[in-house]
Amino acid sequence: MARTRKTSKEALEEKIKKAEADVIAAKKKYDQATANLKERLDKRDAIRKEEILSAVVKSGKIELF
Repeated sequence: MARTRKTSKEALEEKIKKAEADVIAAKKKYDQATANLKERLDKRDAIRKEEILSAVVKSGKIELF
């Protein structure tokens, strides 16, 4: 049986589908990485706020109820 050769149009369509799949996978990975970063930054900011508040209270400048 002879092997049929794909036309350039068919080959191009396949390459486009693969590129689209690659972009989708990269976007998913990017979204996960940015969510992870945001979560860690939020935790760091919360810790910093606690430290600052604690330092202000220790200094006696502000009294908490």
